[in-house]
Amino acid sequence: MRVTNAKRNFPLAAVIAGVATLAQPCLAQDSAATGAEVDPAAAVAVAVAVEPTPVDYAIPDFHGLFITTKPSLDSHYLSTRVSFEVIGDWTGFNQDNASIAQVGVQENQFELRSAGIDVEGELGARRWIRYKVGIQYNGFNTNGGKALDVTDFAFTFDVDKWRTRVKFGQIKENFSYEVVGNTAKLPQNERTMSTFAAPRNPGISVTHVIGPEKTMTVSYGIYKDQSDTAGGSFGVAARVTALAWGAPGNGNAFLHLGASVLHSGADSGSQYRARPGSNVADYYVDTGEMPVNGANHFGVEAQYSNVHGWAVLSEYAVANVATVDYGMRKMRGFYVLGSWVLTGESRPYDRTNGVVTRILPKGRWGAPELFARYSFVDLNDGPVQGGRYDRYEIGLNWWATTQWKLGLVAGHVNLERYGVNGVTNSFLTRLQWVY
Repeated sequence: MRVTNAKRNFPLAAVIAGVATLAQPCLAQDSAATGAEVDPAAAVAVAVAVEPTPVDYAIPDFHGLFITTKPSLDSHYLSTRVSFEVIGDWTGFNQDNASIAQVGVQENQFELRSAGIDVEGELGARRWIRYKVGIQYNGFNTNGGKALDVTDFAFTFDVDKWRTRVKFGQIKENFSYEVVGNTAKLPQNERTMSTFAAPRNPGISVTHVIGPEKTMTVSYGIYKDQSDTAGGSFGVAARVTALAWGAPGNGNAFLHLGASVLHSGADSGSQYRARPGSNVADYYVDTGEMPVNGANHFGVEAQYSNVHGWAVLSEYAVANVATVDYGMRKMRGFYVLGSWVLTGESRPYDRTNGVVTRILPKGRWGAPELFARYSFVDLNDGPVQGGRYDRYEIGLNWWATTQWKLGLVAGHVNLERYGVNGVTNSFLTRLQWVY
């Protein structure tokens, strides 16, 4: 739920040119370069699982071309690794008159979606304290805000005996698969569930990895409540995941299930809003600031993946908001996504966080992935009329190497707001480099 950045118009070719020239120390909103956290006790096994035999890709990686080794430092009491990420988007829009009347003209434009750097590592002789600092550069799109944002500043303490870790700082809330996971690694380019949980907040969380095969996670935490428009309140969140069946790894099929809850302590004002599949679009649905006495959010999630590159991912979330003027009101969101990697690769499953990671192409020409998604966000309930949109999208991701991805997404949005139905068609091109 971030404020829209300043809009700028660029030709489609600027995506490639802009990102290629920015291949320098930078990282993003989701720390995609570094991947999910790994249990130190399983570090060797995980490394074997996720680091494939080097492939002679047709599209050259920077590794071995301009960069021979990943920046790192390893001493007796300190280890440091540096990771980079750059993501550039170009989005084109076509609207009918009703849509223009609802949300105004959506301009075709380029956005440097993400550019930043992550520094992370371990502290102490036993390496039981992990740290992470992430900085994102907003200078190309900032609108009177800060040119640099600290996206991560966190310390994690591992308790190996109980497979428990405690994390505090600027961290993710324990709510929703999309929020806990990383959109740079998933088929979809933008989140639907961010309407109901902020990607990062100051707070503290605890995660337990359960079972001899690490088939369950239980996580919970307390966070500064950014949904409180006046500030000063706190929220609590918890998430439980389980591998219902299957043994992820080496392309094996599996079924992942999860559920989460989030209590917002906002006792002054709160606001729910969402963009439809593009970060440069305006907020299509928006309740405006509402006087509230807290809210409870509930979510469920499921993912199935098979041995032939097929996967289905779905989430549903509902927010029960105690408004001062209108009593208890419900806000809802849902999506279902199907994807198929034509060359058969499957996303590795991270058992310590209950999410999947990125596609690792095995062939010279990478891994093409087709996907389709239906999603909606409904902020209408009685006198609260924030609007509702339905979005249909179909896309192609080309995971050209372990670092490069090109994404093409066509979207169709129906917006019900102000008593009319407006239609927006969009086309998004994404070029992504992660190192």
